[in-house]
Amino acid sequence: PPTSSAAQAVKEAEAQTQREADGEPYEWFTFPATAWKLLNTPGFLAPLAAFVASIGVTNVVSAFTSETMHRAGFTRELVVDEIGAGFQVAIMVGGILLGG
Repeated sequence: PPTSSAAQAVKEAEAQTQREADGEPYEWFTFPATAWKLLNTPGFLAPLAAFVASIGVTNVVSAFTSETMHRAGFTRELVVDEIGAGFQVAIMVGGILLGG
């Protein structure tokens, strides 16, 4: 059986198909309504804030990786680049493993 969100998406797609068959115009710009719906969904704001904060921290750490590595004695740019890439890969793998 589909998840509740997948079932809801199927139901909405079927409803949109029916509206189009009835001659109603296609709703092509649904982002504002979708964003408003998500922002008003109970329990959505806390994970959203955590996600935004994690992106901010990741960007700050990434921005200073080169400078920090140079101060630590890593002067070859290839090594510094590989450390930065490793950091990004670790974030992606951690997100996949922890986030499911």
